Amino acid sequence: MEEYEQIQRENMKLLVEIFNLKENLKKLYQEHGPNSSDYISLSIKLDLLVKEYIDEKMILIQDNYVPEQESAQN
Repeated sequence: MEEYEQIQRENMKLLVEIFNLKENLKKLYQEHGPNSSDYISLSIKLDLLVKEYIDEKMILIQDNYVPEQESAQN
């Protein structure tokens, strides 16, 4: 259970970072448009963080998923 809570905290940190990046991207887009180097860099970083978050969730689901057929056999 402790491991699960630690994963949840890490995910919250990641979600907060994703949220902040999205806010910064909005400001950069409004100020400089989508072709600025800062906007492109932050956009790439945001994509990587979102991918990391999704990968973590998929691993968590995979570790906790027990198909019904396996449960019935045991």
